[in-house]
Amino acid sequence: MNTKSAALGLGALIIIGLMPACALAQAYPEKPVRLIGAISTSLPHIRAGKIRGIAVTGLQRSSAVADVPTVAESGFPGFEVVQWFGLMAPAKTPGDVVQRWNSAVVQMHRDAEFAGGLMRRGLEPSTNSPQEFAAFMQRERAMWSKVFKEVGIKL
Repeated sequence: MNTKSAALGLGALIIIGLMPACALAQAYPEKPVRLIGAISTSLPHIRAGKIRGIAVTGLQRSSAVADVPTVAESGFPGFEVVQWFGLMAPAKTPGDVVQRWNSAVVQMHRDAEFAGGLMRRGLEPSTNSPQEFAAFMQRERAMWSKVFKEVGIKL
């Protein structure tokens, strides 16, 4: 897959950010405006009928907007960009401390009230081990490094 075309294509102006859609529509009247935003912040506007979900960027449909297809289902197989949150500690943090934190977070996600609160906000609760999270972060770093290089972003 060509990361640049998958991330920035679709023949429309795609903006990643928080600028209101109406301001973008006024600034670029000749282009259909597409915003890429987190489901958690877009969901109230979708529910209110102010915006329409076109696709979700995960490999699976979101339970919060189950009628909205994935980008992959919309013609870009393998496309996946997800919002995630993680806890990190200094590199020299003792392993038993990291494991205690991880156990506490896993237990918290098993709590129905906590998990339900996340889901009502359009977030999909999930957990993993510290090793799985480290591997995930390496994959994310590799993917975004490739995207930045292809579109000419220098950090």
